[in-house]
Amino acid sequence: MAITTAVTPSAGASWNKKDIDPLNPNAFLNDVGTFLYAKNFTDGTGNNSVNTFFHNRIAITSGADVSIDLQNLTQSVFDSSVTITFTGIKQFFVQNATTTPGQNLHVLSTGTNSNSNILNGSGNFIVYPDSVFQLTNFVSGWPITNITKNMILRNAGNLTTTANLFLAGTSG
Repeated sequence: MAITTAVTPSAGASWNKKDIDPLNPNAFLNDVGTFLYAKNFTDGTGNNSVNTFFHNRIAITSGADVSIDLQNLTQSVFDSSVTITFTGIKQFFVQNATTTPGQNLHVLSTGTNSNSNILNGSGNFIVYPDSVFQLTNFVSGWPITNITKNMILRNAGNLTTTANLFLAGTSG
């Protein structure tokens, strides 16, 4: 029996702003709006498809780095440990679950065998507290090879920080 994989990445924003006319306090403008983008991946390894997922909750102590080897990820499934080897990433999602101001996470594509494809060159991105960083490449994704397999999560704060990591892509 095959397990069908499907994921719907989405991003959105909403706002509600109320302006009162200073010359007429009984007149106001209510500006309300929503933007949402969502798209389904299909099951497989081709364009617009994924067949492999990984998720983990990672506690990172102050000043520490956690290296994410995208070709050697271990996950528990039905009380068994399985190794996930990505050949491509189509969605990269990191949530900084900590809510304390100043407890930032850095997503780095630097170091040995770093994946500079996902961040379009070497460098880093800051994920602020109670915030997310998500990149999605629906069509072709970013290739993962022996020389582009590592990402680093760094705790730039002074407290232990929790990161939620979700990856969707292809293997094989």
